[in-house]
Amino acid sequence: AEWSSSFADVGATPGSRNSIFDQSNADNNGPELTKVYLDRDFPNQVTLSFDQALDETTAVDLTGYGLTPTDLSVINATLVPPLFTEVNILLNGTPAAQTIYTIATDIASCKNNFASLDQSGRFAIPEEIAPGDLVLNEVLVNPFTGGSRFIELYNKSDKVVDIQDLFLAKRIDADALGFDEPVETPCLFFPDEYIVLTPDPADILARYEVENPNALVETGVPSYDDDEDQIVLLTLESVVVDELAYTREFYNALLDDRNGVSLERINQNEATQNTGNWASAAETAGFATPTFQNSQFFERTGTVSEDKFISIDETTISPDGDGFQDALIIAYQTPDPGFLANVRIYDARGRLIKRLNQQTLIAAQGSLKWDGSTDDEEKASIGIYVLVAEFTHPDGRVQTDKETIVVAGRLE
Repeated sequence: AEWSSSFADVGATPGSRNSIFDQSNADNNGPELTKVYLDRDFPNQVTLSFDQALDETTAVDLTGYGLTPTDLSVINATLVPPLFTEVNILLNGTPAAQTIYTIATDIASCKNNFASLDQSGRFAIPEEIAPGDLVLNEVLVNPFTGGSRFIELYNKSDKVVDIQDLFLAKRIDADALGFDEPVETPCLFFPDEYIVLTPDPADILARYEVENPNALVETGVPSYDDDEDQIVLLTLESVVVDELAYTREFYNALLDDRNGVSLERINQNEATQNTGNWASAAETAGFATPTFQNSQFFERTGTVSEDKFISIDETTISPDGDGFQDALIIAYQTPDPGFLANVRIYDARGRLIKRLNQQTLIAAQGSLKWDGSTDDEEKASIGIYVLVAEFTHPDGRVQTDKETIVVAGRLE
């Protein structure tokens, strides 16, 4: 704590060092720049937000700021009361469209600890958000008892956008949305970055490894059902940016308890509404990866040949929750749409142990996932298995592909 009762015999130490002063507990860290954002009404004004109160003399000293590109410069700086943790920066012009600016700071805290010019933040004029620019990347809808839920977004576009233009909602039916929660908090979202929306950032920090705490944004999140629901991300203009209708089947069937386990997107470039593109977060990653790359992230490197509809980059699976080969990813591509797929797993004795799907009308390309579970939701034994994928077209074409699969694990 920063305050305590005086230990002095006379009850106080006016004019001299405090009796409870402890140099070992002194804060020697400079202020950390946690956020940079533009004023929507005055785009030549930038606000810098820090994690501690600043010294006014250095905060308003224009030599303490470096700006690139150099077509703009800082002409005024004002420390914002009453917390004195923010500085309003006035630029000599409006930032150019589709240009990312970097501002470096050299400001002291009120305890006279300086930040470094190596510390910097970015800003840009935010662009309009279009469908597919942002994707739902990780969702925690069934948190630990007393814990907070979260929705993680990934910016797969080349745009800088402002997340205060967004809503989270639930789909009630085909034509209606409900339980909408506006983000409201101004926050610039840069390409190839992650942002986590949560009602309680402190709870997420306490329960999970968080690589970038500044990417946690406090906002309302609808209460989604644990087993089945539809998450909708949309703009203020009601443009649906991304949508996920998940069911219990999206999770690893071998998990005894799904509380506190997030559902991770396997690849941002594959379709959102694809069961094979989602998996439970690895136990070795703490069952969630808020603000950084998913533990189950996988990027397909193989291609599908002309005489084979399926492709498997790695034919060994070790479903032990360590984030390595936890699931078998089966990519498929058909010569044209309209095929029905029937994909099954057999053991070495030819016994059917898992139906991945059954006469399902599939897209022309996509992926399926096997998490190592049987139809009885038990863990498949260590050994050799055969995957049989049968594709049937209404015009009579039939394609059957087979792959040998190995289930590996530790011998006990």
